[in-house]
Amino acid sequence: VRAQLVALSDGSSLFLPGGVGTTHPVLYVMEKEGESYRFAVINTDPNWGLEYHLAHADSAPKIKYQTVVVVRDVPQEKMLDEAFWGMVYKLAVLPPDKFNKPVVLYDILLPFLVDRPLEQILYESEQDAAVEYKTPQRSGTAAYRCLMQGCAYILRRQGMSSADVKRLGFCMKLQ
Repeated sequence: VRAQLVALSDGSSLFLPGGVGTTHPVLYVMEKEGESYRFAVINTDPNWGLEYHLAHADSAPKIKYQTVVVVRDVPQEKMLDEAFWGMVYKLAVLPPDKFNKPVVLYDILLPFLVDRPLEQILYESEQDAAVEYKTPQRSGTAAYRCLMQGCAYILRRQGMSSADVKRLGFCMKLQ
């Protein structure tokens, strides 16, 4: 992963599957931005960590979440830190237990990347035009939904409108 991150050209991105074991998939998207990186966590699973994402009930009774949390301006030395990636790997390969929980990702790892509290990261993420509120999954489709949300996020980052992203997502589902 570190070698691929170093090799990223400015404006390009890397998708990395993660989560906790095989039960709670999460997608990480890293983007190179000049001398720093943008690190996004895409989580659609209401049973694992989505409570850390911002939510609203504007379309009550439905609650929508920002399924993407973006950490901006991550310095290269933090993005390539071996201890950080060791913890991300540990989360991905071990099953959930009292030491392998969402708190590790959201309250420890994300703030580590930028030396800012999670609350500030969430505030900054909310300001990102590519991050939208979405309905969380209702079935065991987290891996599929994370990938769809990851593609939607990258397309929005590249300037595609929300309506066009929805149409493309519909075409992908239809296929």
